[in-house]
Amino acid sequence: MQESRRLHRLFPEDFTTQLRVRELGLISDLVKRDHGRILDVGCGNGLIQQFLPPETYYVGSDFTREYLTALWKGRAQGNRVVGEATRLPFGRGIFDVVLALHIVEHLDQLRQRSLVLELYRVLKKGGKLTISTPNAGTWFNAHKFSPPYNPKHLHCLTYSELHKLLLDADFSQVERFSFDVIVDYPIKIFRCIPYSFRRNVAGLIPSLDKHIILRATRGRNPHKSEQGGF
Repeated sequence: MQESRRLHRLFPEDFTTQLRVRELGLISDLVKRDHGRILDVGCGNGLIQQFLPPETYYVGSDFTREYLTALWKGRAQGNRVVGEATRLPFGRGIFDVVLALHIVEHLDQLRQRSLVLELYRVLKKGGKLTISTPNAGTWFNAHKFSPPYNPKHLHCLTYSELHKLLLDADFSQVERFSFDVIVDYPIKIFRCIPYSFRRNVAGLIPSLDKHIILRATRGRNPHKSEQGGF
C-alpha cells in the first residue's frame, strides 16, 4: 500500500479526462438502479457525485487526503473519509452499494484479494458491488495498462481473473457491462463511429473491450455468471 501511495503522489490522477467522465456516466446509470447508502472506495475527487441524484446518500473514501480536500469535485456536503481500501474504517454490512472503480489494478495480487474481501465485508447481504479495471486481456494495446506506460498499475487483470476473485469472495450473480473498444482516439475516423455502436461491439466481443465493468451481489448464492451490456 505504501508503494501505491508513493506512486500516486508522483503521478496524480486526472479525473476529468473524457475517458473517465464517459465511464462515470455509465457507472452512475448502474447505481441509479439501486437504492440506499453508497460507498465509493478509492473515490478520488468524488466526481461521480455530479452524475448522481442530489438525494443520494454517498460516502467517498480515499487514501489521498488532497483528493478529498483541495481537489474535491463532489458535493460540498458529501461525506469524505480518509482510509485504506484494504482496511476500511466501517463496520460490517453498512452499505447497500459499493463502488470500486479503477482501484484494484493499483494493488499487488495479494492485496487484490484483501480488497475484494473487504468490499464484501462492508456490503449488506444482497448489496451490489460495481468494480471496474482496465482489461489486461484485451486484444490490442493491453501492454499500455501496465508499467512503464502506467507505473501506478501494479497488477492488471483479465476478465476471468477478476471474475474468479469475486466468486472466491462469495459474490454471486456477476454481470459484465461493456465499455468501449478504444481508450483514446487513435485516428480521427474513430470519432465518427457512434459511442453506442462501439460499446455494443465491446459487449459482443469481450476481448475487444478496453475496460472490465462487473456488478456482483453479496450473498452465498450458487456461483452463476450472467452476461449483460448497456
